[in-house]
Amino acid sequence: MTDLAITPGAVSGVHVWQHKIFEDMRGKLSKVYVFDSLELGNTEFQTFEHFFTFSKLNVFRGMHLQSGIHPSAKIVSLVHGSATDFLLDLRPESPTFGKLQIEKMDDMTPQSVYIPKGVAHGYVSHSENTIFSYRYEVAFCQQCDSGISPILIEPHIGTALSNLILSDRDASMTKEIEEAIHSRSHL
Repeated sequence: MTDLAITPGAVSGVHVWQHKIFEDMRGKLSKVYVFDSLELGNTEFQTFEHFFTFSKLNVFRGMHLQSGIHPSAKIVSLVHGSATDFLLDLRPESPTFGKLQIEKMDDMTPQSVYIPKGVAHGYVSHSENTIFSYRYEVAFCQQCDSGISPILIEPHIGTALSNLILSDRDASMTKEIEEAIHSRSHL
C-alpha cells in the first residue's frame, strides 16, 4: 500500500494528492477521494457531475472554468496515460492571481488535483488514449461555461499550439481575463 500524500499547489487553494494504492494478487485499487478526510486537508467536495475525457496524443484541452452565477470547483484525476496539467488563477482577489501551476501526471503515480472556483484548467496529452476523470460540485451550466485562450500559456506548454490538436472552441477562447471570468450570464 502507498500512503496518500497531499501537496498544496503553487496556486492558492489548489491541492495535489497522490492516490492511496492498495495492491494484492488481483491487481490494484486506487482511492481517489474521501469527503472531509483529514488526510486530504478536510476538503469538502460533493460530486454533482462526473465525466471522463478520452484524448489522443498531443491534444490540448482548455483552459476551462465554470464561472458566472454557477461557479464550480472540480477534482481532476488522470486515469490512464500521461499529461501535463495547467492551472491558471483567474481570481482577482487571490494572492496568486495570474499565477500558473504546472503538474506532470502519469498513470504510474496516480494523482488527483482539487481545483477551486475561479481557477482555469487545461492539459496536453502525452500518450494515446489519455483519460481524465472530472468531478464537478455543481451541474454543468452552458451559460456559465467559460475559459481563456491557451495562447496565454503557450510558452509553458513545451511546443507550439500549432503542433497540438485543439477544438475550434478552445482555439477561439478570449485572451482577456475579465471576459473569461465575468462575461457569462443567463439570458
